[in-house]
Amino acid sequence: MAHAQRGGYAFVKDTFGLPVAVLCSEDASLICKKNKLTLVELLRPFCRLTTEVRIRDQLGHYYKMSDLRISLSEPHPEPISDSKHRLLLSQTVRQTEGNVDVEMSYRSFGNVEVGGPTPWYENYRDDFIQLMNQSDHEYIRHYMGCILYIVL
Repeated sequence: MAHAQRGGYAFVKDTFGLPVAVLCSEDASLICKKNKLTLVELLRPFCRLTTEVRIRDQLGHYYKMSDLRISLSEPHPEPISDSKHRLLLSQTVRQTEGNVDVEMSYRSFGNVEVGGPTPWYENYRDDFIQLMNQSDHEYIRHYMGCILYIVL
């Protein structure tokens, strides 16, 4: 989700939250569908912690974290194809292009006047990062935990 005029620190915190996988049994997903939502969508409002949190690592050291964001997602074994990736990104741009009422803010640098980001750019950037396939050498999206929801 795009946030107008957010700084670099806020962008990194919003984009790279603590990744947690959510696995749900078929019976449990049927219960969630009564609300016309998936389990991830039901839990998402509770994923931003505004209070200070203490986390302990394997060696027993405690770390204080503030404004922790947990990024819930269902694991997908197949990466998104390039054509599907392009289609989703073009849909993002088209949805944002309808907002004609956006005012551009201009900043002047000496004799040059530079406009603010285009209205679709932040949505495109956020979706691009979320849809990006994971490489073998990066660990940004490796899951740090897992939530299992099973109904017997």
